[in-house]
Amino acid sequence: MKTLQAEASALERTLQATAGDEPSGRSASLAILERMRIVYVGGRPGSNAAIWRVVESAGGEMTVHDGGIEDRKGLLAATLPGADMVVFPVDCIDHDSMNMLKRVCERGHIAWHPLRTASVASFVELIGRLNADAQTNTQSRGAPRFCLRHD
Repeated sequence: MKTLQAEASALERTLQATAGDEPSGRSASLAILERMRIVYVGGRPGSNAAIWRVVESAGGEMTVHDGGIEDRKGLLAATLPGADMVVFPVDCIDHDSMNMLKRVCERGHIAWHPLRTASVASFVELIGRLNADAQTNTQSRGAPRFCLRHD
C-alpha cells in the first residue's frame, strides 16, 4: 500500500510540474534525468511512450528495447554502451533478458533498476527516489576538501 501511495504521489507531482505549475515546466524530482541516457527494456508500448515523453521533457534521452519480442534479443547488449542507467519492469520482461541485463550492466558499471510494474507511476517514483538520494549525498558531503591527502 505504501508503494502505491508513493507512486501515485510521484506521478501527481510530475504531472503538476509538466502542466505548468512550475516555471520551468520541469519537475524538480526529475532533475536527475537531465543529460542522462536511459535504456528501458521491456514494458508496454503505451506506457513506454509516456515514459519516453517524461524523460525527454526532463532533458534526458531514452532508448527502448522490447526485450526480444520484436527487437532482436541479440541486439540488447548493443544498446547498453553509453547508457547511464538501465531500467526494466519486472512484470513485462522475460527472465533471460533480465539476467543478461544484470550481468552486462555489472560488467560495464552501468546502474540498473528494476521497476515494480511497467507503469509510468513506477518509473516516476524510481526517478524521484534516485533524485532525492543524489541530493542527500551531495548535501552530506558538505564543503569540498582541498587536500586530497586528508579526504
